[in-house]
Amino acid sequence: MPPLAGTSGTSRVRFLALETAGACLWSGGYAGLGCIFSQDLSRAAAYAGRVGKITAVLAFAGLCIYAIPKLVRWRRYMRISQTLATAQAGPMGSGRSAGDPPQSWHS
Repeated sequence: MPPLAGTSGTSRVRFLALETAGACLWSGGYAGLGCIFSQDLSRAAAYAGRVGKITAVLAFAGLCIYAIPKLVRWRRYMRISQTLATAQAGPMGSGRSAGDPPQSWHS
């Protein structure tokens, strides 16, 4: 039994029943496609190629939609943290040493 099925509390019997139903649906779907496209194998290959390209484009678009906002937030965080680190360091010769606590903005 896969770990996820065990952690969700699914019993072995229920898991096997759902796994069997899923396998039957997948194999039935592929068998149905085989029946539909049995007379024209080149048409089936072309269809599979188009579906593969569309799936790749959709997956790439989803990855971009997920990654670009994270990248923007990360860059903003890095820019702010560098600005704060520079502001806390103070000008050279300000008399602060390495052991001094950081200065507050409100002091």
